[in-house]
Amino acid sequence: MMQVKAILLYNFTGEIRRIDFRLNAVNIITGKSKTGKSSIVDIISYCMGRSSFHVAAGVIQDTVAWYAVLYQLDEVEVLVAKPRPDLGQASSNQVYFDIAHHVTIPNLSELAPNSNDKALVDELSRRIGISPNMHMPAEGQSSEPLTATLRHTEYYVFQPQSVIASRDVLFYRQSEPQIAQHIKVTMNYFLGVVQEDRLRLMQELTEKRRELRLAQRKLEETTNLVVERANRGISIVTEAQQVGLLPSDAQPQTFDEALLLLQSLRGWQPTLVTYTNEDQVDLLQSDLRTLRATFNETRERVQAAELYARSADGYSSEATEQASRLESIELFDNGDSMDSCPLCGSHLVEAPVSAQAIFRSLQHLRAELDFVVREKPELDTFITGLRTTLDDLRRQIDQKQLDIQALISEQQAAAELRDTNARTARVIGRVSLYLDITPSLSDESLDLGRQVERLQREVDDLEEQLDSENIRIRRDSVLNIIGNKMTELSRELDVEPGLYRLDWNKLTVVVDRGLKPIVMNVDMGSAANHLGSHLIALLALQWYFITNNRPVPSFLILDQPTQVYFPPDVDENVVGFDERVKDEDREAVSKIFDLLFQFSRDTGIQIILLDHANLNTPEFQEAIVDTVWRGENALIPAHWINAAGDQNAQ
Repeated sequence: MMQVKAILLYNFTGEIRRIDFRLNAVNIITGKSKTGKSSIVDIISYCMGRSSFHVAAGVIQDTVAWYAVLYQLDEVEVLVAKPRPDLGQASSNQVYFDIAHHVTIPNLSELAPNSNDKALVDELSRRIGISPNMHMPAEGQSSEPLTATLRHTEYYVFQPQSVIASRDVLFYRQSEPQIAQHIKVTMNYFLGVVQEDRLRLMQELTEKRRELRLAQRKLEETTNLVVERANRGISIVTEAQQVGLLPSDAQPQTFDEALLLLQSLRGWQPTLVTYTNEDQVDLLQSDLRTLRATFNETRERVQAAELYARSADGYSSEATEQASRLESIELFDNGDSMDSCPLCGSHLVEAPVSAQAIFRSLQHLRAELDFVVREKPELDTFITGLRTTLDDLRRQIDQKQLDIQALISEQQAAAELRDTNARTARVIGRVSLYLDITPSLSDESLDLGRQVERLQREVDDLEEQLDSENIRIRRDSVLNIIGNKMTELSRELDVEPGLYRLDWNKLTVVVDRGLKPIVMNVDMGSAANHLGSHLIALLALQWYFITNNRPVPSFLILDQPTQVYFPPDVDENVVGFDERVKDEDREAVSKIFDLLFQFSRDTGIQIILLDHANLNTPEFQEAIVDTVWRGENALIPAHWINAAGDQNAQ
């Protein structure tokens, strides 16, 4: 509950003009025109967080330094005070406010801004129960998102003199730019046709949509992977056929058939490969190198021996020929004797030198020939032995070469088998990997499919809750209830008979009667009907707000509701003493006040009436607050005005 407990005005010397109001009751400020009654609306609006300043110029602006309103919010009091805007300025967002169970009214010297309008509105909005909310315009609309706050409740609590009997507008400030749209948008929230947690739902919807998009994208990727793996499975079957793991006549037509074929390969084991010891090959090659070295060495010895033998044979032949030549001339008949001359045969006492030389040569030749003849068999035997050794080495070399070739061939065969096993093993590895990941992908695809379905249901549910069509349906239902209350209230007043309803689209009142509805701002006549339409519309809305505990201040300020019946310049200002007031008008006015008093008693709403009429009835007189404003009695005390005049004169 938020109601007005008092209005306080501070002049420049620190005096305070205070007007107290009763809670949950009708409060009447009555008096003649131009006493400041209508400024009550502007003062309260200014102290509800409105930065623009609309208090009438003149006496009030000249004398008041600070404007303050004391509100009652459930168990606490809230004092909101704002200074008069600086000279030349039409607005001020500086605020002093205090919250306590019982606020101590500060002196002028204690008033200093401690906040601003935005913080004030946020705090009071939270305290009266306005939850975080935001209206997001439909796609394609240029309007900005709008959050309903305390400032948007003033359409339902203020009815200034210029509005209360207007034919063209129903709500406060409705004719200002974009305000009509703000009223319609925020009315959805205050009527409760949009969820209290709409902002949370919108944020949740945004998050769910994001999750849905991610899940859909992941599902699409996973589905593509499953299809790709299915194709890959058939391709792996072909690879397995190429290495002999599967028969070539196996032709899977589906993913499941390919999967069954590949699963049959899980028990494959490679063929055992016996590997030749490479050290043995190295040993044989080392032996071969040794044999070849021995062979080459032996062959060189044979060649040397044969060369020696050929040299000996040549020498023997040459020596034999020379000896034969010497012997053929028979120089020495007696063989080895040098006693006789080899030419004449005569006895020699001493042989000549030449004869001795020839004789020695012959002896030497004979000796060499004898040696050669003696050594020739041994040399032949030696050469024969070397040739035998050479042939044996050749056979050993050939055998080693055969052994090495056999080992190399064995190694090549083992390598080929090893390569075959490796190739097959690679295929088996791909088969195993494929079998390991394919089922998980399928499971993941199923899980993602279920997740997408769940998220889609959640998104659909949130969209349904936030759907504008559903909001329209709920709003129409609420407006029907309010329309029924308007019709009920209309029977208490002298207004056009019929079924009353609030037109949300046009923000006006419609009376359904006969074939053609009567629209207030189109074809409804009589200012009394306009006044009555305003009253029953505002009262019905407040009834709905209170009944459904909606976060709207439970006070209603009506400025000059009797203006269509009483002229504002009636001298006496007491209905019943003025013969110029018709009986039917007095009756109509009485019905208005009777309705307001009864409605306040039934709902607990605070109604503040600002009027120049003064009914001479106990209930009316008891509801008057302050004094009747006439003579020197007014919103601004007379001595404030005099003091301001004296100051200006100086």
